[in-house]
Amino acid sequence: MIEKIVILVVLLFFFITPSTGQRFDSMKLVLQWPISYCNNYGNQGCGILPIPQDDFKIHGLWHSMNGEYVQFCGTHDLTRNDLRSDLIDQLREEWPSLKGDDFKFWRSQWSKHGLCHGTTPAEYFQTALFLKFAYAHNILQELGNKGV
Repeated sequence: MIEKIVILVVLLFFFITPSTGQRFDSMKLVLQWPISYCNNYGNQGCGILPIPQDDFKIHGLWHSMNGEYVQFCGTHDLTRNDLRSDLIDQLREEWPSLKGDDFKFWRSQWSKHGLCHGTTPAEYFQTALFLKFAYAHNILQELGNKGV
């Protein structure tokens, strides 16, 4: 069993579109394995029970330009009104906070990374969900096929 936190980084290159107005040349969809996180931090650090064991979960969608992270690109604070209830349900399933308060975690990811996306909060979170389902939906199967 892996003892350290496993964060799988799937690097996907996207070129900036004129509609975003932001300057980034790539995004990283950062996934984490909840079992490793919770085993590493135990009851002190893992606030999600039962611990999801079926899939990697989203940790963030991070932007970079010329190999440097682009962060804190604005000041729009995320509110619950920014997200539809069906999107919140998807985020709870696919992008949970492993420390407890999901919305607090999403707000910190939005402030640090999402504002650089150049879209609405809903579009930022939907992009991460889309990327996970499109490119990372069968990671466990692929790892199993490789004997990991």
